[in-house]
Amino acid sequence: MRKQLLLIVCMITCVTAFCQNNYQKAWTALNRNDRISATRFLKEAEKDAATRGQAFITNLLLRSFNRNEAGMLHFADSVYTQMEDPYPYIYALWFNKAVAGALGVKKKPHQVAMLQKLSADRKAPVLLRTSANYVLAGNEVLSGRFAASAPYIQTIHSVRNWQLAGAFENLSGSGFYTEYDPLKYPGPDAVFKNASGNNIKWFTPAFENNDGWLQTGFSITETSAIIYAQTFVDVPEEKSVILGMGFAGNLKLWLNDELMISEPRERVTDFDAYCVKGVLKKGTNRILIQLGYTHEKYPNFTLRVLDEDGKAIDLNSTAGYKAYPKREAAARLPDLLPHFAEQYFETRLAADSANLLNYVLLTNCYLRSNKTERARQIINRALVKAPDNSLLRSIYINVLTAEGNSALVETENERLMRFDSSSEKAMVLSMQQLNKNQKYTELEHKRNEYIQLYGENEVTDGQYILLKAKDEKLEEIITIAENMYRRYPDNPDLQAGIYKLRKSTGKSADSALEVYRQFFKNNYHHRVASQYLAALQDNGNKKEYRSLLEELIRKFPYVPQYSIALSEFFLLEKQYDSAEKYVKEALAIAPYADAYWKLLGDIRKQKNETAGALEAYHTALKYNANQYELINTVRKLEGRSEAYKLLPAVEEDKIISSDDYKGADKQKDGYYFLLDQRDMILYPDGGNEQYITSMIRIVNEKGIERYKEVSLSYDNNQSLLIEKAEVIKKDKRVQGDKKDGDIVFTNLEPGDVVFIRYRLRTFADGHFAKDITDRYFFSGNVYCYASRYTLLAPPDAKIGFRFSKDSIPPQISRAEDFKKYSWEVLHSLPEKDEPLMPGLADVANVLHVSTIAGWNNIVSWYADVVNYNDVEQEVTDVYNTLFPAGSKPESQFEKARRIYNYIENNIHYSSVAFRQSGYVPQKPSVTLNTQLGDCKDLSRLFVALCHKAEIAANMVLIDTRNNGTKSMLLPAMDFNHCIAKAVLDNKEYFIELTDNNLPFAALPNSLNGALMLDIPRTPALSASGVTFLHTPNRSRDKTFRYIEIRPSGSDLAYSNKVVRTGHLASAIRADFRHSDEEKRLKDMEESLAGGYSTGLKLKDLKFSGLEDLTDSVTYQFSYLVNDQVSEVGPMSAFKINYHDVVATMDKFPAEKRTQPVEYWNYENTDAYETRVTVFAPAGMKFSASPASVSLTFKDLEYSLQFQLISPAKLQVTRKFTNNRQQFYAAEDYDGLRSFFEKIVKAEQKFIGYQK
Repeated sequence: MRKQLLLIVCMITCVTAFCQNNYQKAWTALNRNDRISATRFLKEAEKDAATRGQAFITNLLLRSFNRNEAGMLHFADSVYTQMEDPYPYIYALWFNKAVAGALGVKKKPHQVAMLQKLSADRKAPVLLRTSANYVLAGNEVLSGRFAASAPYIQTIHSVRNWQLAGAFENLSGSGFYTEYDPLKYPGPDAVFKNASGNNIKWFTPAFENNDGWLQTGFSITETSAIIYAQTFVDVPEEKSVILGMGFAGNLKLWLNDELMISEPRERVTDFDAYCVKGVLKKGTNRILIQLGYTHEKYPNFTLRVLDEDGKAIDLNSTAGYKAYPKREAAARLPDLLPHFAEQYFETRLAADSANLLNYVLLTNCYLRSNKTERARQIINRALVKAPDNSLLRSIYINVLTAEGNSALVETENERLMRFDSSSEKAMVLSMQQLNKNQKYTELEHKRNEYIQLYGENEVTDGQYILLKAKDEKLEEIITIAENMYRRYPDNPDLQAGIYKLRKSTGKSADSALEVYRQFFKNNYHHRVASQYLAALQDNGNKKEYRSLLEELIRKFPYVPQYSIALSEFFLLEKQYDSAEKYVKEALAIAPYADAYWKLLGDIRKQKNETAGALEAYHTALKYNANQYELINTVRKLEGRSEAYKLLPAVEEDKIISSDDYKGADKQKDGYYFLLDQRDMILYPDGGNEQYITSMIRIVNEKGIERYKEVSLSYDNNQSLLIEKAEVIKKDKRVQGDKKDGDIVFTNLEPGDVVFIRYRLRTFADGHFAKDITDRYFFSGNVYCYASRYTLLAPPDAKIGFRFSKDSIPPQISRAEDFKKYSWEVLHSLPEKDEPLMPGLADVANVLHVSTIAGWNNIVSWYADVVNYNDVEQEVTDVYNTLFPAGSKPESQFEKARRIYNYIENNIHYSSVAFRQSGYVPQKPSVTLNTQLGDCKDLSRLFVALCHKAEIAANMVLIDTRNNGTKSMLLPAMDFNHCIAKAVLDNKEYFIELTDNNLPFAALPNSLNGALMLDIPRTPALSASGVTFLHTPNRSRDKTFRYIEIRPSGSDLAYSNKVVRTGHLASAIRADFRHSDEEKRLKDMEESLAGGYSTGLKLKDLKFSGLEDLTDSVTYQFSYLVNDQVSEVGPMSAFKINYHDVVATMDKFPAEKRTQPVEYWNYENTDAYETRVTVFAPAGMKFSASPASVSLTFKDLEYSLQFQLISPAKLQVTRKFTNNRQQFYAAEDYDGLRSFFEKIVKAEQKFIGYQK
């Protein structure tokens, strides 16, 4: 290995020293996107032995960029003759059309030749030969020659015979660090809880796919999961081996319970992408794999056991449990063996960082295993050297695409169209955009321009069809399509379109189906097979449909979907025994697939095997409780009523006739409720549905306006069915117009009753799928004749309920197999509406219902899913940028502030609450790569960077203050925000991250006193539940104002200097930070003018602290306001405008108070300090200064001090402080009102002066 590396360095040095001319000129030309000159230079460079290989590869990349790989049909010969070591280049260029081409596509002859040459090359790395054999095997299948694939597959020697267990919870990839029970319990009797809390066990699929990769999705159908696979390998003697893993997802590998490989990032790799040395013990060895995935369509893995020379060993493995020697003590995770191609280009790049080809090929190597974080790092280094090089930027787009970073892909595409519009990629993008914008004349021109530069191909054919479709020229469309079909008969993407085209143009069904028959003579493709099956069904060709399915099952026995399709066919044909046979074959592959169990139940039901049908149906419901129609089917089979029939009936006429409400408030609101009824059903397996019934009496026009249009709200995991929406008039009923969740009632009149009944079904999954939480208001803003809440629950369900105010005992009874809880209140009077009163959640009588056992259940679950221990490369990179080696020491507070400022200046907040995945944050790497995140994503990123800085930090779930203090009296997940908490220099701080204008450690008013649930890094240290967010260490919200007033005739000249701190600084930044000077002046003048009834002219305005997230913003301005001085005899007088209002009486009417005063909703500032200096006009002096005032009420303190500095200079100092108390009791109202009344009176005093 050392000799090889020295040889590489010598080669690079030779290139750098002697052969720079044409090769370097080519790259210089590429850097300015002069690809014609680059091609010429590369042609010359290929003539020079020293640069021939590098120029050859660069030319291939350039041809690919220009969609011209067709000119590189002899890569197989050229790469061997032109490159000293061709293998790393073959690996890096694997998916290039000149090499192996795209995965899953039938190979061209030159690609087959390349692969066959590589397969036979004994000098090639085993990994490459294995990959070649795998692709050749796949090509035989894609060519319809199934038997011919076997010899290639037999060379792969992947470990077979696996047991599986799963699926386990993996929300947003959070399950990787969770130690689920299959790790500890390998035996056949072990029982585990899956993601939905159901019992599962190890199982052995009846069939495994035989191409070297185990496609776990055939057996475990969940799209986001952690799954386990184990096998037991027997060896006669202890043997040192290499374990070679390939996988799609993230992965852990254990050998005899010793962790050997751990990759938390989701990858998509080739064979042997992750290799590690290990020792197989004599006798039996347990190999265990944990595979996790969140968005992988085809989760899979392959394990090959290699000898020390890298050759695959064919081992004896069995799925059945055997005793094995477990690890004696925890060992250090072994180092991964270097990947040959990655190591090769890493070495080249280290030796020659000027050669941009090294960056491209190393990036490609990383992308082969979806190591996007490393790929991005490398290509970004190249772009620093050549930022305008479109070839490099195309590689960058590949990286962004692999990341799933659609926003940046779009940005890069727009950049390419703007700065390199004649490039092939830019022209394709431009045509797509023109078509989208329906600019067809420009599209035709662009297409012709493209053909002149790059020739005709599938792209131009497709655009041509679109143009003809616009003109509705059907005959030309048919001609173009048929020509495309003749040119590309093996293209799987064309078959369905040609079939539909022929059928729609009057061809016979048999003639149209001939498209598929011809395709399958020399081809095979899974998607086309599915299309063919659908076409056969569509045409009623039962015999051929059945025959094709039977053939597919023979060829792909491990694909249960084919067995299910055939089972459904036989069910329709009433051949029930055959139907049951095939569904059982599918269940032998996927024993926990609820849909398969339901199908088995349907079959047995048709056979009148009621007991067997119920057994299958109950199993289906166990694995998926959200099958509501099936629930009703089961209840009927068991002789029980459908559950909704057990709910209390609504006697509409009786309720209407009982209405005698005379309350005066009904005129004010315009309506009131005759009935507000909610009925909840919790089913034994966990599904739940609710029925909401409302009867509303319309009183006047206000009520008509309120209910002429109704929008019913529901969650995105719920379905809505409006069962009834009508207007009950004296002599008839009129149906409302319904669409989705909207209802329109026409011709509403006073006296009408609006009747609405709708059903909500919840489709939950995951940890709390079987739980319910609910709130029901037994009082509200309007009168209600009857308020009812009913819950049907399994008898053994532990139902927690609690009232917020007046406890009402439930009526408990049995309703068939349910326990029935009922609450009812008659004549519920409206809550009195008072200024600054708490919200309904705090003042109404609210029933809280929850089946979640305790707050710690939520805390522990959430701490697991946020992955506090996950440290990603992107986080490390940002940390190293923020805190480079050798930087001066900082306090924890300063470090956290630096982290905070980075996030606020670089990451954009998404205003869609909890947009990615409910409560689960996306990985910090995703937030960094996309530069976008919501509250939980930003908080998670902050916490990750703090942990990297060795700062104790965690996330905190929040229910903002506007939702009240009693919104969650029982454990629930009704939080609407997320922040971070950090302990900095032994002080606790709460950090809000969604406001890009907020100073560090400041908190918006909506968080002060909000409900919070702390999610500590170690859940065992969690508090008892929700608490209120109060912290002495937040940045204080203060306003300091310095005013100078100079009377001039009847006008006043004001000069202001204002300093705002805390969240008050954020408001100023939000208003002015991104405005130009003209708009700032306009907005400020309009704001000031609102405080006067006379004319005002702003003279100047300047800010400091707008751009940086400093603790405060300072701004200064001066203005002249007209007609503010009054003449009172010989004396002139005016009132001071203090600008900041600390007291107003509009929220404190003179009336008896019944509710507390929510002071937090009135005051958002800790302290005001206003210093006013008044200068009398020349020759004038002040009369006696007004008397000073000092007032207090509880924690409120106010003072207004007047001091005559000189006869012509008056100093006024106003101070107001408070402790930001959340509320004052109703009995404090009179004292609070009197306090504010005195302040208002004090600030009305006139300042007088005379000669």
